[in-house]
Amino acid sequence: MNSKHRTAQPIYRCFIEGCNQRLPNSDSLRSHQQQHRYTSNTYHVAHQAFNHTSLVLRKYLHEEDGIQGFDFITSPDGIQEVGKIINSEVVQKNAITFSISLAINFVTYDIDGGISKQITPCFSSKPSYINNVSRYNTKQILLSSVLEITKRNDDFIDKGSGWTLQSFKWLDLHITQVNDLRGGCSDRMIDPFKNIPLYKAGLLNISNDDNMCLL
Repeated sequence: MNSKHRTAQPIYRCFIEGCNQRLPNSDSLRSHQQQHRYTSNTYHVAHQAFNHTSLVLRKYLHEEDGIQGFDFITSPDGIQEVGKIINSEVVQKNAITFSISLAINFVTYDIDGGISKQITPCFSSKPSYINNVSRYNTKQILLSSVLEITKRNDDFIDKGSGWTLQSFKWLDLHITQVNDLRGGCSDRMIDPFKNIPLYKAGLLNISNDDNMCLL
């Protein structure tokens, strides 16, 4: 009896956001995904570690831009730019965590109206998990991240610290590679049971050479 697993044609699909193209085999999928690689002219590498497996991309915000500087990230152009960066990193790293952080300049004033103190705390969003075998939505990730940062900023101000927001300093994109547990097929687990009819009953020994059993 032939198993459907042995006769079915695997589906190779590019899950990069906005693509969803089907390819005939794994080699053509890998080749196709290279077109999604991208180098940003808006965000530049601020920090990297472990051969770029951990990466911080930074956009400096100009004081004269005011709050509009931070609003860029949820604008159509901002979402498109971050989307290209995420797509490129997913192609290169397969699975990543992504978060944003915002550095804000706060000041306190003395009785004469002069600046007496200045600090620059950094507010971060929770990491979002993204991989190359499932769909993701950059816009929703960014909107959720911005809401988290806004709440952290509001909580900081509401504590009655006396700090006043002066300007935004920079916006960081934090990208870290994740090593997923990948599935595969092997005879090693089945071999000890081959000569034991009682244990072999009910076991289906699936052989595969593309390591895509969990897909």
